Parts: sequence; C-alpha cells; structure tokens
Amino acid sequence: MFGYRCQKCGKGTVRPTQVENYKARFGKQTVIVPTATIGVCDACGAKHYNAAERKRWKALLSQFAERSNGGKQDKSLTVALTTKEWRTLQKVAHQRGMLPEELVRQWILERLQEG
Repeated sequence: MFGYRCQKCGKGTVRPTQVENYKARFGKQTVIVPTATIGVCDACGAKHYNAAERKRWKALLSQFAERSNGGKQDKSLTVALTTKEWRTLQKVAHQRGMLPEELVRQWILERLQEG
C-alpha cells in the first residue's frame, strides 16, 4: 500500500501514518474519520492517499448522512469554532459515543424544538 518513492519530491519514501480525527473532504462534504491511515513522505511531508482508504472514508460519510437525516440530502451549516472549543466538542462527543457533528446537530435540533 505504501513504501514507494514520493511522487512530489522524488527523494523520500511514503510511510503509512495513523491520524486521529482526520478531516477528509469530498467536494463540499466533510467527514471526520476517527482513525485514518494516510501516507506521509519521510523527506518532504507530502500526504498520499490510498484509494481503498478513501473509499472507506466515503462509506463513513454515507453512514453519517443516513443516520443523521434518513438518507435525504440536506443543506449544510458551517460552524466556526476555536481550537479549544473543537477539542472540547470532540471530548464530549467521544464520551457520548458520537461524532462531533452528530452532537452539534442534536444540540441544534433540541434548541429548535424548545423555541
């Protein structure tokens, strides 16, 4: 899967690297992958992606969409958070066995139902 010469610098070797809470984008959609394996060049740091791994990420995005809105295509909402706020959100979501996006969605829906 990895272990080949870097296509960007031509000097280093691309090594598999485990990344926690990796943010992957598919067009305008984003998914936070709990544990992603990406290739990183040991010389220049360029990132390389395996097709099978990206396919797994896309499946996670599809599963999240199915769970959160019953398979319907919804409009998206962008929320700006500080690094400290994002880490707190990740911690609370992890404690509840949820993705951070699910926790935010749940919180927003609860507030809308109250009003």
